[in-house]
Amino acid sequence: MNLRQITEEVSNELNCTKKDGKKAVDAVIKVISEGLKEEGRCQLTGFGSFNVKTMKARKGRNPRNPDETYDIGKREQVTFRAGKTLKNLVNK
Repeated sequence: MNLRQITEEVSNELNCTKKDGKKAVDAVIKVISEGLKEEGRCQLTGFGSFNVKTMKARKGRNPRNPDETYDIGKREQVTFRAGKTLKNLVNK
């Protein structure tokens, strides 16, 4: 499912125009993104939680030339952990 399909489904669920559905989806994405930026986590009870994890610096290898290495710097990565309700829904 892509963003356009999600927007259409939200519009149908809310019984509103696609334009209003897109505004709702964009607002949710914006709030989650800002929560991750400011607090490092965003928890949606039953659905799951997004967290920012710091990945330490490491050495990488070129797959075409395994002898060649390069540095991969320290960075932040977003992770998602599914909640119990979502896990049960997917696993039925």
